[in-house]
Amino acid sequence: MMPGDAGQRDRVLARVAAACSGALLLPLLWPLVSGRVFLFDDLQNFHLPLRFLYANALRHGHLLLWTPSVYGGVYLHGEGQVGMLHPLHLLLYGLLPLQVAFNLELIANYLFAFTGMRWLLARLGVRPAAALVGAMLFAFSGFQLLHHHHLNLVAVTAHIPWLLACEDVLITADRRRDWAAGFAGVALVVGSELLLGFPQAVWWNVLAAAGFGLLRAGETRRWGRIVACAAAGGVGLLVGAAQLVPTLDAAGHSVRSGIDRSFALTYSLSPWNVFQFWAPRIFVHRAFSPPPEYLQVHELGVYSGTLLMIAPLWLFMRGRALGARRRLVVACLGFAAVMFVMALGQYGGLDVLVTYLPVLGSLRAPARYIVLVQFSLAIVAATAFDDLVHGEWPAAWLSSGRSLALCAWAAASVLTTILVNTRILGLPVVLPLSALAPAARGTAIVIAVTVAFVLAARRARGAAAALIVITMLDLGWWGISYVYYRPAQTIGAQMRGLPRAAPDNLRVWASTKWADFPVIKGFQVVPGYLGLIPATRLPADSDAFQWLAGAQARLFDDEQVRPLDGALPRARVVGESSAGGLAAVLVDEPGRIVVQMSCAVPARLALTERFDQGWQVSVDRVAGRPLQVENDFLGADVAPGTHRVEFLFRPRSFTLGLAGSALGGLLLIGMGALARRHDPDRRA
Repeated sequence: MMPGDAGQRDRVLARVAAACSGALLLPLLWPLVSGRVFLFDDLQNFHLPLRFLYANALRHGHLLLWTPSVYGGVYLHGEGQVGMLHPLHLLLYGLLPLQVAFNLELIANYLFAFTGMRWLLARLGVRPAAALVGAMLFAFSGFQLLHHHHLNLVAVTAHIPWLLACEDVLITADRRRDWAAGFAGVALVVGSELLLGFPQAVWWNVLAAAGFGLLRAGETRRWGRIVACAAAGGVGLLVGAAQLVPTLDAAGHSVRSGIDRSFALTYSLSPWNVFQFWAPRIFVHRAFSPPPEYLQVHELGVYSGTLLMIAPLWLFMRGRALGARRRLVVACLGFAAVMFVMALGQYGGLDVLVTYLPVLGSLRAPARYIVLVQFSLAIVAATAFDDLVHGEWPAAWLSSGRSLALCAWAAASVLTTILVNTRILGLPVVLPLSALAPAARGTAIVIAVTVAFVLAARRARGAAAALIVITMLDLGWWGISYVYYRPAQTIGAQMRGLPRAAPDNLRVWASTKWADFPVIKGFQVVPGYLGLIPATRLPADSDAFQWLAGAQARLFDDEQVRPLDGALPRARVVGESSAGGLAAVLVDEPGRIVVQMSCAVPARLALTERFDQGWQVSVDRVAGRPLQVENDFLGADVAPGTHRVEFLFRPRSFTLGLAGSALGGLLLIGMGALARRHDPDRRA
């Protein structure tokens, strides 16, 4: 093949890959153009209602550190998953309507993952067409699409290729200016993912960066650059401190601080799920979870396209022909194997050791390590596709034996489907196995990808393009179909059956069905739904907690709101000497409550707001000491007379975090200026 022909062929395949990637993105764009939003699972129960509160706060010119709308009051910025200080979120929710901002946040995750993976693969020497195929495989991978309703989780995993690409710049740079750019890139990527507020996914970034850094430092013999990468990561920690420090604070006062190690091993990947790799629809609901654990398909679905499975077989056969890429392929496959054992959790043993580590021991769902398996295999698949299109081998080399070897996964899929449905393969009855028709549809896509791959290896005309198209259909059939498990709808349609809170900020005891969604209609929900659940002495769903939280009504599954008798006022005077004491609320805003209180003798003021260490109190502008009333709620002691009592939520962790971010920003600016001043290329 002439060089010009190879270049033209690559450009054609690049256009096909770009078009297929666009086709996968279009279903995610549809809600934006049709005035709808996806409301599956956490999108409705958590992300949309809390972003509704966040957007309203931004429009009123303040940051929502605390909200009274959930759990009787919660440190929402510390909970973290709204990502309140991330520049993208500030722009989206500060400037755009909620429906538009919500859709753009979801879409941005996939665009960011796609462009980052394309850049990383280009830096690794992969040609444009294969780089686009690899970017498609990662951005629209099984993990990324099945977890679409975990907005900030997908956002942080989308940073993985960006982090590695910046790390590569830092390690391989020969000029001071490029070195500084790589350093700043690593720091900014780490800071960005920390500001998004999902520390578990940041840990996956760290693992990927550590493995890649060792690989590239070893290849370039620049071991000292590992120190520079670590330093850049440290600066990134400072940049993200405005979110990281409050999250650590909130986590320390949440139920996570007291859980046992067994919690961290929930959603371990049962080894039976390996069937998915060659028979993606062998289970009725895609995946298997051993009873009595509830099946969460998005946690245990590990399939991400047959191309990921065939690629290692091809590269193994190519062996020494890979040249310098062989080291990258071996490293990716080794890393993927280790991460798969981590994903097994209690069944693999390796992640059990992690549960003994501080902080990391509270991160559950080891099955999520599968994202690093799919990421590594996407690099392998891109490398294989590049070699498949541009590699050279004699016609006789691809013998019938090698062609049959490439069909191993397809053969395993056919045999598994037949043996399972004929009951010859005696699997445990607890496994929820599919009927023949759905299982065969999964096998059909495995066969289609395999045939296209073999034909491309035999240089059949159009086979490489067909392989890209079939892979796109494979990813969409598995992932986009799950995204549309619950079709997008308008926010108004979802709220239609729910009455409007009357008056606004009506605090209700809501059933678990509603989670946080009623806050969009003006309700305050107790307890509600959070990732970092506050630790309370009284159970949050108990009669006592609800009464002390001032619940005025109960919201039932049938959408009926029924008043509760004896609801406590927002502010009250308590204690034996409370007779004759009066308390009137003058200001009631998130994080700021002002009460005018009158009492003839020393008395205690009690609120229906939950206590947190971040509250401050002043009486007639003189600092006082906030108290815990009835174990879980906010109050203060007040001297006789008429006083203005002001409660402000100003947690020290937020102040420290902002100071850390400011320091990180100054360090980056200083290093940039130093690099420009001493750059010999610039002086020349």
